[in-house]
Amino acid sequence: MIGEIGDFIRSQEFLKKRDEFANVLLKLTDECVKMRTILNYAIFYSLLWKEHEVFGEVWHEMGYSWEGFMTWVEEIHAPFLVKQHQERDHAKHSIRRYVLDLLSYVQLWNVVDRRKIMKICETKKLKSGQKYCLAFHPSTRY
Repeated sequence: MIGEIGDFIRSQEFLKKRDEFANVLLKLTDECVKMRTILNYAIFYSLLWKEHEVFGEVWHEMGYSWEGFMTWVEEIHAPFLVKQHQERDHAKHSIRRYVLDLLSYVQLWNVVDRRKIMKICETKKLKSGQKYCLAFHPSTRY
């Protein structure tokens, strides 16, 4: 397991870096991934950071910079984590992902049009016993 790699390292420097990377990843994934999962990756990033710090000259000679790694994290790894770690059992993450995707779809619409199609409604149709749902009512003009 990725997270188990860091179980033996408990220095203040390591814990500080782990928390920094966890915060970065949480923001980059739009808080759509559980913190436990984020911490596992943050541990791995902290170990990579330490290796890069100790062997920085070798990494630079080979053409690998820490900035390049962080660009990869932002452009490739974080979006992959959101897709890879979809939480079907945690409603908070599923709803957040749904709403963010929906907002990216309708963000160019004016406020009146948004209000016409999106509502939080009370319903009796859900078999789970829940009373409320986010309703999306697209019309033919959209």
